[in-house]
Amino acid sequence: MSLFEPKLKETDFMSELEAATHMRPATSATLMLFSIIILVLLALIWAGVTQVEQLTRGQGQVVPSSNVQFVQSLEGGIVEELMVSQGQRVQKGEILMRLSDVQFSSEERGTRAKFLGLEAQKARLLAEAHDQDFIVPKEVKENAPQIAQSELALYNSRQKELQNSYAILEDRITKASAELAEVNAQINRFYESRKLMREELAITSEMVKKRAMPKLEEIRLNREINDLTGQINANSQRKKALQAELSVAEKEKASQLDRFHSQALGELNNVQTEISSLKENLKTIGDRVDRREVKAPIDGIVNNIAVSTVGGVVEPAMRLVEIVPLDEELKIIAKIQPSDIAFIRPGQSAKVKVTAYDAQIYGALQAELTRIGATSATDQEGNVTFEVELRTQKNYLGTEESPLPITPGMVAQIEVITGKRSILDYLLKPVLRARDRAFTER
Repeated sequence: MSLFEPKLKETDFMSELEAATHMRPATSATLMLFSIIILVLLALIWAGVTQVEQLTRGQGQVVPSSNVQFVQSLEGGIVEELMVSQGQRVQKGEILMRLSDVQFSSEERGTRAKFLGLEAQKARLLAEAHDQDFIVPKEVKENAPQIAQSELALYNSRQKELQNSYAILEDRITKASAELAEVNAQINRFYESRKLMREELAITSEMVKKRAMPKLEEIRLNREINDLTGQINANSQRKKALQAELSVAEKEKASQLDRFHSQALGELNNVQTEISSLKENLKTIGDRVDRREVKAPIDGIVNNIAVSTVGGVVEPAMRLVEIVPLDEELKIIAKIQPSDIAFIRPGQSAKVKVTAYDAQIYGALQAELTRIGATSATDQEGNVTFEVELRTQKNYLGTEESPLPITPGMVAQIEVITGKRSILDYLLKPVLRARDRAFTER
């Protein structure tokens, strides 16, 4: 056998069938086959385990979550200043327009001046009624200095008048007291003189009886005693008169102060009543003045302005501004196909994609299905749909620092999450449907 002859294999001596039986597949082909089988099994397991959401889709529109607000003016007037424009976003309490307040401001100034005058008068009367120093109220001193000076001058004048009256009465009392003291002294002197004369008369009478003195001397003494008695009686009457006059003066002095206090208290009651009435008037007028500034009652967007020019006339109770509310949550009204209505119910989660913003960039709003229409509706094109309502968790896209506002009227795509299914279910669905329909045609 030559070294260059080919080596014979065992299969060279077998038939083709036997040779095919004894041949082994290549190793690389075997590995590839097993890899494909494993990948297919893994894919089937993944498809059977992985869950995806079942969605019911519809198209809707953002609508106001509450009624449109109409801002009115109770009194009316003339537009003095316009602060907003149509389409502008406003906050609650923001001034929308300002009306002319010439009439109300003038009335308020007049009423307030009268009120300050009464407050000053009240403080003065309180001081007079309680014998206190008059202190002008700070509000009056700052806002109405002329009234403060006038009341202070009146207080000083009335105090001076009271003091003058007191001085007159004090003078009367002093004079009456002095005169009364003098009368008492005279009466005492007369009593003493009469006593001595009576003693002298007794001695003289004895002397006359003894004819030691003339009768005329006795008569003279009797006459003088009678004169002294008359002087005593006259001065006693004068004493009573002076005592009465002194009593009257002292009572008049006391009653004059009481009358002064009573008069002050009476005037004070009237002033306090008038002040209470003026406070109500000031509150009413103040409300009118405040209402000249037409303010937004809610957060929202200005949809319409009835009088949009400065100088325009506003009628009482006229609708001036229409505001579409902006709440913390959005209300979405959408249309659902009848074929999907059986799979949705209130309380299901949903996603809202506003078409004005790219959902791939800005994302979607999380929402909740809140209402499903009781019956279907047919539009002008003959399409039958069910109306559903959704509420979002927030009213903007993006971040709180840089929110993207969403306003009523924007179009939105909704996706209601009705359940979950595995990917394998989706893949087998056409096969199962075909199986159910197989061999059933006529």
